[in-house]
Amino acid sequence: MKLTKLSVAPVLALSLVGLAACAGPVTTTEGSRVKLYSSVDEMSDESTVIIVGRVAARETTRDIDDLDFTISQIEVDEVVKSDVPLEAGDIVEVRQVGPLPDEESEATVVPPTPLFEADQTYLLYLHPSALPEPLDTQFYVTGANAGAFQSTGALSRGGSASFEAVDHSEGEELPTELTLDEALQAAE
Repeated sequence: MKLTKLSVAPVLALSLVGLAACAGPVTTTEGSRVKLYSSVDEMSDESTVIIVGRVAARETTRDIDDLDFTISQIEVDEVVKSDVPLEAGDIVEVRQVGPLPDEESEATVVPPTPLFEADQTYLLYLHPSALPEPLDTQFYVTGANAGAFQSTGALSRGGSASFEAVDHSEGEELPTELTLDEALQAAE
């Protein structure tokens, strides 16, 4: 009886290619941060606007260099700091790199930082977009997503709202949790 040696590698490779063909293509966008913050005080100083607000609406746009951006309309609940006229009830538009998920597409696009979730409340450290009109009223999150904290729905011992970092970066010296009282104190 003659034994034949069969190599598993080609069969395994073909199987993996077949599996990859079943799933849609995945596109990722990467970026690097210019600066890591050493404290909430430092991030506050570099932010023009600090607010607590709820995501009222989101849309994907392709209005700069053929790149996808998500524009979130944030309804302001509380103004922690603002160098521009702003009050509770106002809408602030925040620009993030990457599109919203497309339910009809087989392709998956993974943005470099997590996008805000609809109807969620955030503590946001923002700076002006510095884009030309009519986009000049929009904001970016300070430090990519360093300045984005999502509400935990919990209150601290002192009764202050509590927030978690949306996208904590390695090497960052910012807390992973922050209360509204701490944000107010840092903004003074």
